[in-house]
Amino acid sequence: MRLALLGLLALLAQSADDYPKYVIPNQPDLTIRTRRNPGRQDHDVETQTFLFKGARSRQERAIRSRHYSDETPAVWITQCDEHRTLLLNQGARLYAYIPVARDLEYYKTATRGKPVAMEEPGGPEVPITIDAVDTGERRQMASLTARHVVTTTKTGPGGDYSDVETRVQDGWYVDLPPGDCVDWGGPNATMTATLALAGSARPPRFHITHLRTARRGFPLIETDRSVTAGRTVTSTTELVEASDRPLDPALFDVPAGYRPALPLGSGNFDISRPDTLVNRLHLFWESASYWIHRIW
Repeated sequence: MRLALLGLLALLAQSADDYPKYVIPNQPDLTIRTRRNPGRQDHDVETQTFLFKGARSRQERAIRSRHYSDETPAVWITQCDEHRTLLLNQGARLYAYIPVARDLEYYKTATRGKPVAMEEPGGPEVPITIDAVDTGERRQMASLTARHVVTTTKTGPGGDYSDVETRVQDGWYVDLPPGDCVDWGGPNATMTATLALAGSARPPRFHITHLRTARRGFPLIETDRSVTAGRTVTSTTELVEASDRPLDPALFDVPAGYRPALPLGSGNFDISRPDTLVNRLHLFWESASYWIHRIW
């Protein structure tokens, strides 16, 4: 089913006077590596590695599929103590700094205590029932205590959902420092969006019912199974490594021999090109050519 995002229905900040807020973690050395398999041959298998040390974290993502293999992982290093994210292009040996949470105070002021709503769709009502159950089981994985939570989401029948679509997420979850240095308040914020078939004249009204609630977090191990009209798709997340071994501080900074990436006028960077005079001239010519073509 091809879906199109129609818009945000509501964003409610319930007693969120202190959220979102900037945080500087003090996480003991920790390595987490997981592998996600979408369960379909035409989809990519993704391996993610998370390294934590004090106020800094490093995320690496490598993708492998039957069509290609990206052995050079993309790398993001969050330096909460410096209020910035470090992007690395390991193949080109380039780096760039991106500020984090620069619009945090504006967001907090704009949304504090004020529900923001869009007009509710006038289409048929579609019920959604969410039941999240903490089984009470716990596992120790390195320094982390994982919770076993099973979440069942049932959608329909109603509107374009002639049958009940059932999704069961059965996994072990842990609490990790926020990757963007921002604590969004957990259960203090509730966000609801609506989806509908592309081109639908009357988007559906989703009525959400929570039977039970349980705190999840970052999935170390998870089986995600969706059943629709007799068709089942199962994706899995497996834990490859969980370790408390000491980490080199150099893993969380610019490696030796790397050069700055080319800055763009928007405040972003072209992480594929170094910041040189020649590349700046090329960028200026590219921008000028674009506007000339638009005008003429």
